[in-house]
Amino acid sequence: MTANAHKLTRIALEIACRRKKPVSLIWNGLANRVTRPQAFCREMPGIVTRYMFSKILSILRDRWHPLRKLRSLAVFRWFQNRFDRTIYKRVAGTRLGVAMKLLRDASWTAIPLEPEVRVAFKLVLEATNPKVFWDVGANLGFYSWVVRQHPSIEQVVLFEPDPTNFELITKTVSKNAVSNCRPMNLALSDRPGEALFLVDRASGATGSLGSVSNAGHPRSLQHEYGMSETITCRTATVDDLIRQGLPAPDLMKIDVEGAEHLVLAGAEACLEKERPAMILETSNSALLRELNEKGYTIFRIDEGNLLCVYAEPGELVPFEQAFDLVKSG
Repeated sequence: MTANAHKLTRIALEIACRRKKPVSLIWNGLANRVTRPQAFCREMPGIVTRYMFSKILSILRDRWHPLRKLRSLAVFRWFQNRFDRTIYKRVAGTRLGVAMKLLRDASWTAIPLEPEVRVAFKLVLEATNPKVFWDVGANLGFYSWVVRQHPSIEQVVLFEPDPTNFELITKTVSKNAVSNCRPMNLALSDRPGEALFLVDRASGATGSLGSVSNAGHPRSLQHEYGMSETITCRTATVDDLIRQGLPAPDLMKIDVEGAEHLVLAGAEACLEKERPAMILETSNSALLRELNEKGYTIFRIDEGNLLCVYAEPGELVPFEQAFDLVKSG
């Protein structure tokens, strides 16, 4: 087994251990897939410890989220908007001081978010060695700051229509003299031009194009946070930007609060020619069927995120070890 193949297997094992109970994982015989059982035995205690820590944090975040409760209060949102300030915080997995808001973005520093997605990025980067990463719906750019450190990455492009988030991204780039990241203050969609964008002043994480907003749904965060402010943002398509000279992506992360079908509708030529790997947040089953028809194999990372890869069967082994296959029908 080559060193790289062993590394992929180890990362796949760590992901599988995060997603399943460690005892069940061993019982199901994942150890038999590892051609170096001594390494498996050595690494298992650390992996189990990280799994348990991740689970505890996930429970705290999902079942008791004090910031979410506070953000639902109009008086707290007023206080936050009036007195919040920018800080620079070193985030785990990066060597950068990341610009963020002290109150609004406290979740990022208190509880690590999406641990399964972060480890999934490790596997995808090692398996595909991408050169260009597009971060679509970049928020504060956390995944970009992690991905840019991989030795294969030559350029990162961050797309973020929210004006506060975009300003914080540019501050991070300036503060750390980042040279291989290009922020763009626009939303990717199915057509170029302009569109209404619903702004999230409470958390900065749930803003969306007005056409896909669910602020009217009483159980949505957009409704809970009292979101009603809209701005006009610039829109562009993936294919148009590539035709205009922007380097085509080898890897994309798409987290656009329900507008992912619009992003991919504007990326027909890119998906056909470049076939980028994608980490995609969506519950759109019709979109998954379309990706399957284009030759993509889809794996579930966690409850909301999927990994979409275009690869030959033999190249899918590490992904099959780590994730469950999603069958669309």
